[in-house]
Amino acid sequence: LEREGYVPTGFQHGIEVLNDNTTPMEVVVTALSQALSLSYTAATRVMLEIHDKGGKLIPTSSRAEAEQAAERIVSAARLRGHTFGCRAVSVE
Repeated sequence: LEREGYVPTGFQHGIEVLNDNTTPMEVVVTALSQALSLSYTAATRVMLEIHDKGGKLIPTSSRAEAEQAAERIVSAARLRGHTFGCRAVSVE
């Protein structure tokens, strides 16, 4: 969480998703879309940003929501046989 420009303004809680060179982009898009209720287009944009920048913080309204979203993403990837992951984070 230390990189300049990495933490969005006002960020308090969310998920950190790091680039993974082994998980197919389509799996990432599907996991993000399902876990975060994003459209396919929005999930693709997020995936490309993760890929280009090495990672992304995605804000949520609470730590609990972040933990649930992270678990949904990890579970969706595992169901497809991939270890793509993310974690819930909070900035104090």
